[in-house]
Amino acid sequence: MKVNKSIVVAAIAIVGYVKYTKFIDFIDNLKLGLQVLEVENGYAVALISNKNTRHIPYYFSSVDLMLNKNVHAATNTEESTNLSVVPFSKIPINFRLLENLTIEELQQTEIAVKYKFYGFEFQRLYTPEVIVSEGNPVENTTKKCGCQH
Repeated sequence: MKVNKSIVVAAIAIVGYVKYTKFIDFIDNLKLGLQVLEVENGYAVALISNKNTRHIPYYFSSVDLMLNKNVHAATNTEESTNLSVVPFSKIPINFRLLENLTIEELQQTEIAVKYKFYGFEFQRLYTPEVIVSEGNPVENTTKKCGCQH
């Protein structure tokens, strides 16, 4: 039995289209959270968490923080970012600051993600849910040393 080439091509096109529409639907509906932990010496440490799915099955080629759609605030310095973006993420992601910003200013940025999908790159800009630190309030940490003054 000989298989017609046009049937094979049509089947491949249908499967590709289904995977592509599933990918686009996923990245268009993704919700992310952002918690900036510290800003120091031109670098920032932040947690980016996935708020509406169990995991992100697509590879990131980059993650940046944007002041607005045109101005980069910070760029990611890691290569394994995709592994860090999971629900309730507690894995810090390092960013190099491109603008001189405080924690509060950086907390208000948007997250730009570039995805790789079958050799093509797609970029999406997400307005994150701001995550407030759930730790205890900062206590007075004045140390008493027992020495005489």
